[in-house]
Amino acid sequence: MTNKILRHRYKILSELGKGGFGTTYLATDIDLPNHSECVVKQLAPSDPRPEVFKVAKTLFKKEAITLQRLGEHNQIPRLFAYFEEEGQFYLVQEFIEGNDLTKEIHPEQKITEEQATQLLIETLEVLKYVHQQNVIHRDLKPQNIMRRKDDGKIVLIDFGAVKEIKGLTVTTGGHTTHTIAVGTPGYMPGEQAAGQPRFCSDIYAVGMMTIEALIGMPANRLTKDLSTGELIWKNQVNVSEKLGRVLDKMVSDYWRNRYQTVDEVMVDLNDNNYGDNQSQVETVLTQKNQTYNDNAQSQAATVVTPKNQLDNEEPTVVASNNQQPNDIRSCPQPFTRPQLSSIPPQTRVKIALGIAGAAILASIMIIPNLFKPKEIHIHRQVEISLPSPTVNEQNQETSSPSPSPTVSEQDGEKLLPPPPPPPLPPLPPLPPLNEAQKTEIREKVLNKLETVSPATTPNTISYATNISEINTLNAHSDWIRSVAISPDGKTIVSSSYDKTIKVWDLATGSLKRTLSGNRTPVIFVTISPDGQTILSGSNNGTIKVWDLATGNLKTTMSGHTNSVYSLAVTPDRQTLVSGSADGKIKVWDLASGTLKNSITAHGNAVYSVAVTPNGQTIVSSSGDGTIKVWDLTTGTLKATLRGHNNQVFSVAISPDGQTVVSGSADRTIKVWDLASGNLKRTLAGHSKDIWSVAISSDGKTIVSGSEDYTIKIWDLATGTLKDTLTGHTQVVTSVAIGANGQNIISGSDDKTIKVWGKLN
Repeated sequence: MTNKILRHRYKILSELGKGGFGTTYLATDIDLPNHSECVVKQLAPSDPRPEVFKVAKTLFKKEAITLQRLGEHNQIPRLFAYFEEEGQFYLVQEFIEGNDLTKEIHPEQKITEEQATQLLIETLEVLKYVHQQNVIHRDLKPQNIMRRKDDGKIVLIDFGAVKEIKGLTVTTGGHTTHTIAVGTPGYMPGEQAAGQPRFCSDIYAVGMMTIEALIGMPANRLTKDLSTGELIWKNQVNVSEKLGRVLDKMVSDYWRNRYQTVDEVMVDLNDNNYGDNQSQVETVLTQKNQTYNDNAQSQAATVVTPKNQLDNEEPTVVASNNQQPNDIRSCPQPFTRPQLSSIPPQTRVKIALGIAGAAILASIMIIPNLFKPKEIHIHRQVEISLPSPTVNEQNQETSSPSPSPTVSEQDGEKLLPPPPPPPLPPLPPLPPLNEAQKTEIREKVLNKLETVSPATTPNTISYATNISEINTLNAHSDWIRSVAISPDGKTIVSSSYDKTIKVWDLATGSLKRTLSGNRTPVIFVTISPDGQTILSGSNNGTIKVWDLATGNLKTTMSGHTNSVYSLAVTPDRQTLVSGSADGKIKVWDLASGTLKNSITAHGNAVYSVAVTPNGQTIVSSSGDGTIKVWDLTTGTLKATLRGHNNQVFSVAISPDGQTVVSGSADRTIKVWDLASGNLKRTLAGHSKDIWSVAISSDGKTIVSGSEDYTIKIWDLATGTLKDTLTGHTQVVTSVAIGANGQNIISGSDDKTIKVWGKLN
């Protein structure tokens, strides 16, 4: 290729790098007076079939639009042109003179905390812009971050966000398929390895890179606790409590426990008090709890990769066998997570720069044997719906196209992306159905539902028709995490990622007041049994106690080191129980805010806690897939209930204290006998994770909310599915039932609260 001129304009000077994603060249633009240098990335499709080339061409153009939009930022290389020539695809990008961060971050050399913090902030500032463009980088690592020579600024290159279409091919059935996950082991978190990257996946990568720089050890060789999956690193370097806690949260094993936005990270980095609010009162209850941390440390596994392999890393493509590629929210981390260290090392392509150009080129690579033997190449059939997905504000992938700039043609060379095609003509209206046709369709749907139901215990599908939506409440500006109803059934309280708590009049739907004071998302909210107090748990590990009537903040309790996911108050209103992402259950004196007990409860996040009506027993559920029963007074573990095969997000206890109901990421609800710990039945019907379960005050009905956007009503005694409520357009994160079944309340990621009619 040396001295070859592409498009009568770009003369190839030398090869910069070559790998599975394509070849990168240094070139000069001979049309410009000073013959400016640029970078050309080339891909040669291996499959000559016209149908493959047509799809490849469409996707190539789409991703070039993304690169052009990103290049508007001063610290992301510009895209000059993209074109097709002789059956190959080319990107022309700005040449950045400088060195990548492997010159600053490498084994056996530690940087100072001040340097690490500066590097962290510099990288996050550019990453914030990327996320604002609804793009996930997907391959942040030292090799893909450059230090520009002329001004010393950080420049992000080689965007993995456009590598989603990497393994493009067409099956014998005519379906377009692709590999859905790209990243580099050590910097790639579990959900990304499973094909479900998120904005917080990039935050994880930046955190790993910063820790690597602090301790002078490659990311692939860092130690993880086998019982929790969390990184063990602070024993190797002296860092401030603040930076240590920020980095711990950035690299949390489970995505829900991480910072969800760059702004959240920056808030804590700029908070001089962050890291100093951990309670000093930790009552150790049993010898088992005393030795928990020691045992966890002794079980820690060091992820070791031979040094000669570490020097040859390349982004690796992996895929999940059962995750849907466009369902970005449905990514529960299974508690048997794959070990990224088991992924074979790759051959690193030393590319001078590139905003994912190599990745786009690789998106057209369609022959399985194109990849080298050492590379992972796992395909899963999925139909591609063009244009390719982007990410919306709710961290979900959509197929909405980016705004398309105008086109300028010069000798066939596309300097800017083409305009969108004209809209399709409207479809003619369908003829109306008569009653006989409607009945036939209804019966077929119900029969199909009964046929495919994966229930362990058969559930009769018996849809009621008299529970209808009464009202929709809109005021939150971000995902709603939790809803609660006051004991008198007159007031709704909701919490949200917008960092507020809102108090509503249930009858009218009017907003009574907004409680502010949280600097991080409010994850959980509940109301005391006397209806006078609101209690909230936040992403920063604090619990706040509010006066419901006035909205005044009464006290703040600190002690958890990670997000507070759940709260429960004993019937006598004397004791508060909290569950957290730090794996602990804490028991508090509600009147004074004093921490009474701290139980190291699970080897993973505690997602839900409930207290029995007699106030003597705690039931907790966790990301480790178990439900545990505890003596509230002593903290003694009484029983462990096993049966779910994935994380258990929610538990509820019946009013008579005899039954526990649990909802899980395995898409089932389980009903347990609390006294014996025996599983009584399993209810199946939801098609995705179950986020919330509630039991009516008469103990006869279960209500569940799911990631499938529905609410289901079940008969507790028989397991019969009585009704399915639809109307939310995103995950139903929380459900609550009013006194005497007067109303069902649901909160959702669609930012709305819905009020539903009375239970039968």
